[in-house]
Amino acid sequence: LAGAGCPATRRVIEGVYWKVMIRAQSWCVSLTRMRKALLLATVLEAALLLPACGGSGDAPGAQDGSLPGDGGPLPDTTVPVVETGSGSDGARPDASTVLDGGADAATDAGTCGASVPDPVLAAKRAACGFVAGDKVAATLDDAAPARAAIQNLVILTHENRSFDHMYGTLGAGFEGFPASYENPTADGGLAFPTHAPTACPPDISHSPASITSEWDDGGMNGFLRTDGPEALWYYDASDHPFYSWLMTTFAASDRYFCSTLGNTGDNRRFLYGASGTQTAKNIFTEMDAAGVKWGDYYAASVPLYNTYTWPAGYPSTHPYSQFYTDLDAGKLPPVTYLDTPSDEHPPGSMKSGEVLVYEVLQHAFKSPQWPHMAIVLDYDEGGGFFDHVPPPATCAPSASAADQAYKVLGIRVPLAVVSPYARKGFVSHVEHSHTSVMRLVELLHDLPAVTDRDANSDALLDMFDFPCPDFVTPPPLAAMPDGGCP
Repeated sequence: LAGAGCPATRRVIEGVYWKVMIRAQSWCVSLTRMRKALLLATVLEAALLLPACGGSGDAPGAQDGSLPGDGGPLPDTTVPVVETGSGSDGARPDASTVLDGGADAATDAGTCGASVPDPVLAAKRAACGFVAGDKVAATLDDAAPARAAIQNLVILTHENRSFDHMYGTLGAGFEGFPASYENPTADGGLAFPTHAPTACPPDISHSPASITSEWDDGGMNGFLRTDGPEALWYYDASDHPFYSWLMTTFAASDRYFCSTLGNTGDNRRFLYGASGTQTAKNIFTEMDAAGVKWGDYYAASVPLYNTYTWPAGYPSTHPYSQFYTDLDAGKLPPVTYLDTPSDEHPPGSMKSGEVLVYEVLQHAFKSPQWPHMAIVLDYDEGGGFFDHVPPPATCAPSASAADQAYKVLGIRVPLAVVSPYARKGFVSHVEHSHTSVMRLVELLHDLPAVTDRDANSDALLDMFDFPCPDFVTPPPLAAMPDGGCP
């Protein structure tokens, strides 16, 4: 169409192709109609750029390849930032910032704030266009800033708490459950979430069958009938003041989903291997093959319990008590996984988990490794507790028949990133999952994707500000929380 003389138009055409392919996945139409729709959308959207391109190259407002938003034409001279999030990071770009090319062009170009993701790559990931073996150079944006900034990645995964159960009333830019959220009762009435009377709730069912029943094909209203009134319990900021401080001080997400509608074992296999079915190949075998040093510090009788069959003393694994010694001495390996002694799995105490995270940060902030550290805090699954946001569709790990059961993400769970480079007070509304964490490891160490799922995952990059770190000097910690089961 004029693409040969206008690189911006070529880029938009490619982006629109992937955008239409994503839509086509849910269309029950013939191939001929899909081709017509693709051609029409491409011609119309590319035509929007032709007057601006003229004969002199890229359109002034399209040099970063941003796509027109659904429902409106691309402005002639402005390109909205395509990240999605909110925060209190001063002049840093967020979802409402417009790059206007004016006198503050250095700030517009991304001097501070997360980099603007490549819309073509993002659309192709959403369309499951990448495959196992693909490295981040093909699937994600420039990895160099992250690799220069993060030399020690710590992944701390707690257990069995959904987002609404923990932070559904936090506010501060997070999407909590609406006042209208309810579950039907057996007698035809309605049940609403209630404030949890204890930090130590019962261990309600969280088998794949129970979680699938609670999901209710996206209705998100099967929690009461499946697990009883405890499934609708929630906490507020007065119950976990330290966690609330952490979530609102550093970068956190309200769109982080566990990887499948399943239990701990299923979801941790995705966290470590991007698959619920195969265990021979995972992030650890990839790091070993590439010579990347890693460590798992575990408090259970064996490392990575309920996931792999590793014996005590497995190579690169250590007792949890050694973690603080290595952290204080600046001897953590480049990638660290923590299986903690207070992981919040019910009937364990949420407050005990809060105390443990306080202690981790207390040591981390004083560690000689802090200036180049990132700590990812997440939960492996929702534990049967309620959440109102339906998990989105996702990419199957492979084309095998067994992997076709893994095409929907799991229940939404909390995620926070603590780092000198974490965006201050930022709430990410971008879809993330356990394989986003795995992809971050692959990005930092140039590792290939293990399955199609991690190949098409992001790497949490919207949650970092690499050019302008806010926490080179760590902030004072909020008061140490109380533990136990009040």
